Amino acid sequence: MGIKDYLQNKAVGFYVALGVAVLCLAAAIVYPISFSTIEDGMEFVSWPTLILLLLGFILTAACFVIPLFVPWLSEWLLPTVPWILAGCALLGLFLFVPAFYDYIIAKGTGGFELKIGFILPAVFFILTAIAATAGMFIRVIKKEINIEEASA
Repeated sequence: MGIKDYLQNKAVGFYVALGVAVLCLAAAIVYPISFSTIEDGMEFVSWPTLILLLLGFILTAACFVIPLFVPWLSEWLLPTVPWILAGCALLGLFLFVPAFYDYIIAKGTGGFELKIGFILPAVFFILTAIAATAGMFIRVIKKEINIEEASA
């Protein structure tokens, strides 16, 4: 089975899930890098959040690659991808919010300045969570219709 055959029966949800997986990876990269540019920012990085984002990307990659070698698993694994991504993205967001709040409380008392290193991870987390949630409601595999059954 080649890549062309593999992509033949994929619906829009497959490409949305692929985009969300890339967003998860981008957020996992941007988050610690952005916070490292802020004074004492690394103290406030939520490492479980980072692990969840990477886990979402890795599990998605596995669910996309395994059916290339075991084609009959495609119809079992691919529909779970949006749910895996949404779970990882939403749990990551929920773990990010307290770390974000702790940073605001710790730095906000002495004159707080919003820096791009502070805003950028929040934007990435929110975009990832919204896209992952929307992806849960989009079909990943095109439904095959049997013409004989449809005409009866």
